[in-house]
Amino acid sequence: MNKEDARENIFTVERMLGLFITNINYTPQGILIKPNKKDRLINDSSFQLTQISIPYNAFTNKKDEPPCTFGPAFITLLIDIYNLRVSFPNHELRLGSDDITGAFLLLKFTPEAVSGKAIQVGNNLHFAVAQTFGDTTSPPNWDPFSRATCQIASNLLNMNVDLPTHQTYMNKVKVSPDPEYKSITFTKATKDKFNPGKLTDQNTVSPPNFAMHVDDKIYAAASIDHILRATRASITANNLVLGLPDHTLKPDATDMDKLHETEISYRRNILGKIVNTRTMSVSLPIDKRVAIHTALTTTWGPQRKSFTILEASQLAGTLVNATQCCRWGAFLFIAFMSTLHNTISKHFKHILTSDEYNTLLQEKDQSWISTEANSQDWLDRVATSKFKWFHARIAKILWNSKEKTFISVPMRDELTHLTSIFTAQCPFKWEAPIGHLIPRCADYDSLGDACLRGGGGFSIPLNFWWQLTWPLSLQLRTLLNLKKKDPALLSINLFEYVSIIVNLAACIEAIGQIHNKNSPPDPVVQIWTDNTTASAWTRKMSSGRGTTNESKSLARLFCYILMHWQIGVSSSYIKGEENVLADKISRTLDHTHFQLDSHFHVATQSLKQQIPEIQGLRCFRPSPELLKLLNSALSTGSVIIPTTKIQLGQLSHM
Repeated sequence: MNKEDARENIFTVERMLGLFITNINYTPQGILIKPNKKDRLINDSSFQLTQISIPYNAFTNKKDEPPCTFGPAFITLLIDIYNLRVSFPNHELRLGSDDITGAFLLLKFTPEAVSGKAIQVGNNLHFAVAQTFGDTTSPPNWDPFSRATCQIASNLLNMNVDLPTHQTYMNKVKVSPDPEYKSITFTKATKDKFNPGKLTDQNTVSPPNFAMHVDDKIYAAASIDHILRATRASITANNLVLGLPDHTLKPDATDMDKLHETEISYRRNILGKIVNTRTMSVSLPIDKRVAIHTALTTTWGPQRKSFTILEASQLAGTLVNATQCCRWGAFLFIAFMSTLHNTISKHFKHILTSDEYNTLLQEKDQSWISTEANSQDWLDRVATSKFKWFHARIAKILWNSKEKTFISVPMRDELTHLTSIFTAQCPFKWEAPIGHLIPRCADYDSLGDACLRGGGGFSIPLNFWWQLTWPLSLQLRTLLNLKKKDPALLSINLFEYVSIIVNLAACIEAIGQIHNKNSPPDPVVQIWTDNTTASAWTRKMSSGRGTTNESKSLARLFCYILMHWQIGVSSSYIKGEENVLADKISRTLDHTHFQLDSHFHVATQSLKQQIPEIQGLRCFRPSPELLKLLNSALSTGSVIIPTTKIQLGQLSHM
């Protein structure tokens, strides 16, 4: 608080003076302590002491606030890096970053609002005159200023104006030297309509797309001169928007300590993720991998038999955050998320029938009735406060519950599998190519379809087709034989998902046979399907009631393929009437196989005579190992994922 007072972000009076201030509003304060970071004061501006307490955040409405644009900042940087690599395939690309000092505190409250930000510490009463952490209005109020600094920095470079040297800042900035290019291999990028590169029609380099994530500005450039000029432009923009440096009034807008502590290089920790412009990849930092592995081996080790909602939610948040680097990681803890979802639902239903809940319903707070009670606006605020207070109490009961839930067998299997992946010896680096994280045109496409008796698909660019007849044991569990509400029913969504997986396997085998120096380094395949549910399952797997053990098992198999083969997948919907050829392949089946029970059956030579459109295409035959995994997932609702690569199949001319 002394530091805040010295910077004139607060003013301090005697505590007793608060008794004489009309409409004073007290806000609880705490301190956020994180390893390797400065301690930060936070305000609980939503805290309610009683039912009719109206906290600071209740006086504003999130719906009235402008949208924040911080979210896409990291993807904006990745897109810029990819476009730089398109234009500069053999140059070192460097990553720059600068931080705004006390971003929220740079914006001041209007005098009328200051009495609403009272903070009592001991015998002192402090009033915040600058925005505080914990206010719902702080991020949207700051967002226009952050966008302004980014836009002005970009315009300064675009206009090619003379920039201040900023010697005070730049003298200590560390930049990695140019490498020995003969010894360095740069991963290439593919030009497309979404990523045309950074060269303009005049053959000049367009300026960086500066992006701001709250108070962290991030950018990239293709040479030492360019990255240093971009840094100077960013500092200039910060000073123009937020005020010139004047230590007698305020700290510098640009945080000099953070600017100097990390070298401007091809590899940096950006927003908690490691970005490497040589390998064109994004990975999870080693310390985060170690932290997750430690939690899985100690807190969640084999000795752990049960958990509380709060414990599971904390691990879930950590795992979900890790999937930002590796999207296939979301399929590794489906059972865990499903168990957590069901546990929360069960506990919430239990609360609704508890004595504590009934007591809350009967509680009334008439301890203070304002003279403004006749105001409709005041009555509305009181009603809203009572509603929020009630829900906060319910949430507190839910998340503080000490009731234990036992770890199920599928959940334990996932935790064991995750533990093995996060070990130091594991070949999976928990990383993804930048080309798989940004919008891109697909390099290849394929189409697939399924019916209740079989499935099929094809790809003209990759020169293949395939067809499978489902085992009779699976056909008997479809609508051909069972009613819609039968618990043993296998939905058409599952078979459509199988067609996507087989199509993916065929694409991988076909791409592996392409020996062309111009072939894309990180290929992306677009798989078209006329089933929206199966298409959605390639992006995420719901943990709700509609998810079955069969769909979870297929998702784990889908994840296994993405883990072992570095390929990007984009599944899109195509109308059934436009998916004619794939539909025809899936339905033109050899009826002699319908009496066989437990095996998938691959298409025969006769199919090419019945469907002239596939003449000249190679036939993809899924391997016995892949078919066995698919059969296990559908017939038993579980699948044992191999620890090593299997053969996915073979391509041949029939």
